[in-house]
Formats: sequence, structure tokens, C-alpha cells
Amino acid sequence: MRAINKKKRGPVLAAAVVLLALAVRAEVTYGAGGIETDRTDCRITFDLSVHYQEPAASGDEAPDAEAGEPVTGDRFAELNASSIDVDLYRIASVDVSGHYKALNPYQSLEESLSGIDHKTTAQEWMTLAGEAYALAVPGEDGTQTGAQPEKSISFQSTDAPEKRTADGLETGLYLVTAEDVITEEFIYHFTPYLVSLPGNGYAPPETEEDSWEYEVTVGLKPGQEERYGDLEIVKTLRSYNETLGGASFIFEIKAVKNGQTVYSDVCSLVFDGPGRKSLKIEGKIPVKAEVTVTEVYSGASYEVSEGTSKEQHPVIEAEKTAAAEFSNTYDHRLNGGSTIVNAFSPREQEADVWDHEQLKDSTGKSGGN
Repeated sequence: MRAINKKKRGPVLAAAVVLLALAVRAEVTYGAGGIETDRTDCRITFDLSVHYQEPAASGDEAPDAEAGEPVTGDRFAELNASSIDVDLYRIASVDVSGHYKALNPYQSLEESLSGIDHKTTAQEWMTLAGEAYALAVPGEDGTQTGAQPEKSISFQSTDAPEKRTADGLETGLYLVTAEDVITEEFIYHFTPYLVSLPGNGYAPPETEEDSWEYEVTVGLKPGQEERYGDLEIVKTLRSYNETLGGASFIFEIKAVKNGQTVYSDVCSLVFDGPGRKSLKIEGKIPVKAEVTVTEVYSGASYEVSEGTSKEQHPVIEAEKTAAAEFSNTYDHRLNGGSTIVNAFSPREQEADVWDHEQLKDSTGKSGGN
């Protein structure tokens, strides 16, 4: 069984996402009064019902997957029905003019924080969030102890509406992180990002409002990763005619999910006597795909055993192996037949160069079909 990390360890948890941090200013130049730095009643509300965002996947034409746009529909219905743990780390204080001062253990971010102003780009915010995350969350190698979150909140699967508020917060700059969520069908990784307390959305000409916001509402930014299972094709040859030589059997595998073919291949098993053989397709078929395994060639002198079927529909489950089992017997015809499998594999350290090998059957292919 393959292990799944419940929390990613590193500066980036998922594919790059347009940053959802509120606009902040390093100088009070637009008319807003100074920041009330001694306030301890700031609030961050997380709204999971409308604020999910994710990047556009390559070749994904779904209207809810445009980069930086809120996800709509039921794309994250499974996530909404799960428990989500969110941590807030206060990485910097803020002075009356909007300048940040790195706190312990984030002093290495001081230079980056000093350069923040209204021209700071989303990518620069993303980079800073990744650096803060690397300092806040302990590494897997145990060389770093990490930091304690200022606030931790949990969204339970029974929550309605899907909102949680972290209150009693001081002013400053906060790192938002969330634990990975593992469901039956997907793994959700959340990209860390930064939120300023107070925030200020002044961005003319789109937004003319120029006031400090000590209560802000944000969302989360999950990335959706498919979970996969293994498929094993098991063939039992009950009787065999030695005078005809090897007995070859060919199988077609097709998996469809949401109307799209997500896996398609053919494979073979060759026998030189009665018995049982199998081959495994590892980690290539997503959970909840509709799988059809068909024995399209049963050998020149063999037939499907009574009570068995030439078509199987195994159910793929995450981190498990589904089986499609077939059985054949000699049908007393004197016809011979054979198969060859052409296997291609990339050559190490040579781009676009592939090695070719002819195999007796698919059991010799590295890692399964």
C-alpha cells in the first residue's frame, strides 16, 4: 500500500494559484487614517461556500477551472462534506503606517517584508507565503521544530453554513495553512497564503473605498488530486494441449470517468502449461472510474470456462487492488497461435530517446501495463 502524507512539507503545497491575500499598503497615502496597532479584536472569517479558487488545469475546458476564478457547481462537493483544519500563524506585526516587522521565528523574512507595497505582485506574495510556510511548518526530516499557530479552527463535516471565524486576533500579517484532506476519491492540498489585519482594498479605479478593515472574509485554495487504485488481471488455464505450444490470451482494458476515457490499453498473458498467471496495472486508474476488462482473444484452441464471463467490471478503490478474473479450458481444436508484446521505455539521461523490447507477454513490463 502506498503511503499518503496528511500534510505536505515544503514551501508550495499545490500548483501555483492566483493569490487571495487582501491588498495591503506599506504607506498610508490614500487618505485612510493610521492603523490602530493595539487592537486585539480583529477577525478572519473563512467562507468555504463561495471562495474556493484553483488554477486552470492543462487542457481543462471546464468553466469552473479558470485561473483565479471562484469554483462553482459541485466540483468540491466531496470536500465541503469533509472536515478541514486551518491554522493561522502571525508572522509579522504592523506599525501605524503599514510597515511590517518580522516576528520570531520569521526574522529571515525581514528584507522581503520591508519591500512590500501596493505594487507587490501576486507572485511575490505567493513566494513570501511559501517562505513563511517553510519556517512555520516542521519539516519531515526533523531538523526544524516549526512554530505554534496563533489560532486553529476546524470545519466539521456537519457544519452549516460552511463558515468559521477566528477572532481575538492582533493586527499584523498572518499565514493561512490547512491540513490535507483525504476523501474516497481525491486528495486536497491547500496552497498557503497571507492575509493582512487590517486589510485595505483601495485599488482605484476599481475600488475607491479607502479604510482599514479589521474584519475580513477569505476562502481557501485547494488543489484536487485524483486518487488511484491498482487492477490485477488473473487468468486460470484449467486444461492445456502441449502439442500446440504456448497459449496466448489478450485483454482490453478501458476506464471511463465523467464521460472521458482515462485509461485504455491491451495486454496479454501467455501460458506454457495449465495453471494461474496474473499481471498488475499499478496506480493508473482513478477511483470511481467505470472499468471494463474484456478478454478479446482466448487463444486459438481455448474457450471461456463455463460459468465465467469474457467481460469483467472491477471496482477501483484507492490504495487497493481490484481483480478481474478469467478462466479458460482447452476446446479440443488443433489450432496454434502466439502473441508478442512491444515494450517501449525512456532511456535514462537521454531526452526523447526510447528503447524497444519484444516480450513474450505483458508480465514482463516494468510497473505493470
